[in-house]
Amino acid sequence: MKVTFDLDDAIQETRVFNAPEGYRRLTINLKEDLHKKIKLQAVQDDTTVTDIITDLLEQYFGTAITFKDIEEQANKLFDAEVRKQIKTPAKRGRPSKLSQLRGKK
Repeated sequence: MKVTFDLDDAIQETRVFNAPEGYRRLTINLKEDLHKKIKLQAVQDDTTVTDIITDLLEQYFGTAITFKDIEEQANKLFDAEVRKQIKTPAKRGRPSKLSQLRGKK
């Protein structure tokens, strides 16, 4: 009896551990009961856990998140932190927070 092995079939039957083009893989830890609830809900809704989590994240962040949006938010947070640091007076003998942020001593 000759045993044959088709590599293409084997590759298609294996789980994919790499994110598709344009996506990033995310690993999180959940409590067991929450994990079960999400999986059960996915089965009941005939969808995937990925779709549920994606929908929840899009609701939380808004549906049209772009890199530009993230960059603008990061810049706002940085500017707010800089303004807060500028209001903090420098201690004697130490450089001010502003000069530290500018890279000066």
